[in-house]
Amino acid sequence: MDSSMLIFENLYNAYSGRIYNFVLRISHGNNYLAEEITQIVFLKLWEKRGELKDEKSLRSYMFTIAKNAFINHCEHELIEHVYFNHIISNCAETDNSTEEELNRHFLDEFLKKVSEDMPPQRRKVFLMSKLEGRSNQDISEELNISQKTVERHMTMALEKIKGQMRRHYNVFSPVAIFISFFI
Repeated sequence: MDSSMLIFENLYNAYSGRIYNFVLRISHGNNYLAEEITQIVFLKLWEKRGELKDEKSLRSYMFTIAKNAFINHCEHELIEHVYFNHIISNCAETDNSTEEELNRHFLDEFLKKVSEDMPPQRRKVFLMSKLEGRSNQDISEELNISQKTVERHMTMALEKIKGQMRRHYNVFSPVAIFISFFI
């Protein structure tokens, strides 16, 4: 067994229970989600093993991965909730063969509409990221801004979108409240 495998195994033994319990607490006892996110944390840790050195920053990094994975999961659930409420209230009949197309169209239209009220630079960053699927690095290079600026624009854009979801679709679920609390 090579040294990186041994170090990884020691980290897993030392922190997997702590990460699992952290996610279990913030997910209000969702065992399945706690297991999934714990696996995600250690998978990302293994993928980045060559870049990580300091154990103190590593501990913080693992918990940050766990928190972000949980937030991403909650955002996904929130979007699904909004989408299905939209379908139920506005579409009497749905054709299963076009479900993905409807999903994409609804989300694209919603995001475009919400982005119209954003400042021009933030709108451009957001649309390049979410609708064109571009990376933060690509966006920063094309717009000649730092990646931190791209990240800040994306954070502010997502906060605006969450607010619009709550206002227009009456999304006041615990997931929406949780997301607004952590972001």
